[in-house]
Amino acid sequence: MADRFEITPLRTDPDLLTYQHKGSNSRLVICLSGVGKDSEDIPPYEFARSATENGQNHVLFVVDPNRTWLNGAGIIERILEDTAKIVDSCGITSICTLGHSMGGFAAIVLADFMEVDTVVSLAPQHSVHPDIAGNEHRWRNWVDPISDFRIRSVDDHWVNETAYHVIHGNHNRDKFQRDRFPIRAGLVHTILPDTTHAVPQRLKREGILDQVVSLCLNNRTRRVRQLLEPMGAYRRTTENHPILGPSPRVVETPAAPNATTIKVKTAAKTSMGAAKKATTTTPKKATASRTKTKAAS
Repeated sequence: MADRFEITPLRTDPDLLTYQHKGSNSRLVICLSGVGKDSEDIPPYEFARSATENGQNHVLFVVDPNRTWLNGAGIIERILEDTAKIVDSCGITSICTLGHSMGGFAAIVLADFMEVDTVVSLAPQHSVHPDIAGNEHRWRNWVDPISDFRIRSVDDHWVNETAYHVIHGNHNRDKFQRDRFPIRAGLVHTILPDTTHAVPQRLKREGILDQVVSLCLNNRTRRVRQLLEPMGAYRRTTENHPILGPSPRVVETPAAPNATTIKVKTAAKTSMGAAKKATTTTPKKATASRTKTKAAS
């Protein structure tokens, strides 16, 4: 259904692709793609109908071909540059972010680098850093090549002024991501029974994906709850999903002849200091109403 909307390339860097849809209102939705279905292909842009709210919203579609979870060199700064162009040229007064899986992770993190009103994040990772999510074996082919983790986890990037709508499935394979999310003010964390990591696909099968995204973008939390109730959806609490701590990756070292194989924790790929976002090198937030985004230093 994406061909109903005019979506044009904005940036074609080898490691970052962006596309623009020009809407009719003053809202910009930054829609970030996940890893895609085929590891050999560049992920497509996603949620064309949902993100545009059937053509109304301006949308910046963001694709990370290398699947770096925003750890690619300069990738955040270039997203901010493209955002600034749209904000300045289209009279944007409100910014939202949207994504699934890796895109959902990025949607949460980006709110710490520009002024974002609302985040809609479907089945996001909490972290892919080996010192935090070492027991997560999915996406290893993309995570292992990341040598410098600028972004360790979403926990370093929550913003009190932003509204977050996060939806996970209750499948056990998502436990090590879903159950590391905090319980915090401003975060509505909804769990869907009988649902895997493929939350958008489940909502689409139910015929409510576009409606759920639209209601979340407009912060109609009660209406979202009513819409999801027939699916058995429930609010995540520490009672139904206790918060999990970090779990560093454990690897086997090569055994010497006739020696017992031992297990050791991998060394952290970045120091704790380097892991935090560099506030000394990147100015703080952009305000949409002032039509500026945070520029790279």
